[in-house]
Amino acid sequence: MSPENSKIEEQAVDPFIYSEVFKAPEKAFLRQHKGFVAVQPSCTYVIDTNALLVPFGVSTRSLDEIKTIYDRLVRAARIFIPKQCAREFLKNRPIKVREIHEQINTALSTLPAVREIPQWSLESLPEYTACIGQTKILKEQIKAYKKSLEDLRAAVHKWNFNDPISTLYSNVFAEDNFCDHSKTSKELLEDCALRFAHSLPPGYKDKGKKDSGVGDVAIWQTILDLGRRTKKDLVFVTNDEKADWVVRAADQAICARYELVEEYFREAGAEFFIISFSKFLDVEGASEPTVSQAAESALKSSLSSATFDLGARTEALDLELADLEECLEGVIAGYGADDSEYVYIQDKDAIVTIELAYASLAREADKDRYQATVRGLIKRISEDLQEICSLNGILKYLEARMKHSGDAESAQQLELCKTALHQTKILRGIRSRYL
Repeated sequence: MSPENSKIEEQAVDPFIYSEVFKAPEKAFLRQHKGFVAVQPSCTYVIDTNALLVPFGVSTRSLDEIKTIYDRLVRAARIFIPKQCAREFLKNRPIKVREIHEQINTALSTLPAVREIPQWSLESLPEYTACIGQTKILKEQIKAYKKSLEDLRAAVHKWNFNDPISTLYSNVFAEDNFCDHSKTSKELLEDCALRFAHSLPPGYKDKGKKDSGVGDVAIWQTILDLGRRTKKDLVFVTNDEKADWVVRAADQAICARYELVEEYFREAGAEFFIISFSKFLDVEGASEPTVSQAAESALKSSLSSATFDLGARTEALDLELADLEECLEGVIAGYGADDSEYVYIQDKDAIVTIELAYASLAREADKDRYQATVRGLIKRISEDLQEICSLNGILKYLEARMKHSGDAESAQQLELCKTALHQTKILRGIRSRYL
C-alpha cells in the first residue's frame, strides 16, 4: 500500500454506532457469562508483546518454570502468538538486551575508588597497618569484580540474539503457534478509523503512536479470527492496562471492556477475558517467587518503556518535586528534634511546600498522558501528602486541647514522609530519564 493510502482517514461520528456494537442488546442483557475459573482449564491463551518481554527480568529458575508452562500449553494446542506481537517482540528485543548492557556499564562506571591515608605519622599505630592491609585487599576485590563485570559484558555481547529468552521461545514454539488476521491493509485502516472515531476498543488510546494504533487493532482482529476458527473461550495475556482494553478501578484492571467481550462472543460464541502475565503464571501453577518476579519485571518495564508519554511536562512541576524532596528530607531529619510533647511539622514553609506539591500532583494524576503505573505512583504520592497535612492538623488540635499524646499520629506522619520521599525520588528519576 502506498504511503498516501496508508493513513487512517478521519470518519464522521455515527450517533447510532452502539446499535452496531450491540446488535442484539436483549440477548447480551440476558446472557449469563461463564467466570474465568470455569474457562481456565480449557481456554485458549493469546500472548501479547509485553508479556513476551517480561521474562527478560526474571531468574533462570523462573525461566525454567515459564518454559514448563509453555511446553504444556503448546502440547495441548492452547497457546498462540499473533504475528503482530511477534513483529513487536523482534522490534523491542534489542532494547531489552541494550538495557542489560547498560546495567553492566553502569555498574562498571560506578565502581568505588579506594582512598588511602598517606600519613607517615600514623605508621607506628597497628590500626594504621591494619587499615593499609584492608585497603590492598579491597583494591584487589574491586579489581576482580571489575574483571568479572567485563567478562559478563563480553558474554552478553556474544549472544547475537541467542539470548536465553529468545532461545527458550525457539525451543518451545513452532510455526503452528503463530496466527494472523485475514484483513487487507485497507480493511484494517478502515476498522481503525471506525473504532477511533467512536472511541471503540481497542487501539484508540494509541492513535498518537507512530503506527497510529494499528498494532492493537491488528492483534484484536487476529484474536477474532482465532475465535471464529476454534470457537473456544479465549484469554488475552497482556500487561496493557489502558482504558481501550480494560475497565479500571482504583488504578487496577478489573475486567475486559464489555464491547470486546460482546464482539468476541458474536464472532466465536465463546467468552473473552484479559489477565496480566503474572496472573497467567499464577493460575497455570507457577511458584510464588516466579509470579512475584514476573510482576516486578512488568512494573520495571512499564516504568522504563519509551512508549510512555511523559512529554509536555512543565518546568514548574520539576521544581516543585525538587523542593518537595528537599523539604521531606529536612522534615525527616528534624522530626521530633525539639523534644516537645506533641511532635508534628511546625515549619510553616514546609507545610506550604507539601500542600502545593499535593495540589499539583493531584491534577497530574488525572491526566491521560501517563501510563497507568506512573499515574498510580503520582496518585499515591499525592494521597500521602494529603494525609501528612491532615495529620498535622490533627496533632495541632491535640496540642491545643491537651488531648492524648498523639504518639501514634506522629509515628504515622513520619512514616508517610519517608514513603512520600522514596516515591518522589522514583518519580523524579523517571522524569529525568525520559524528558
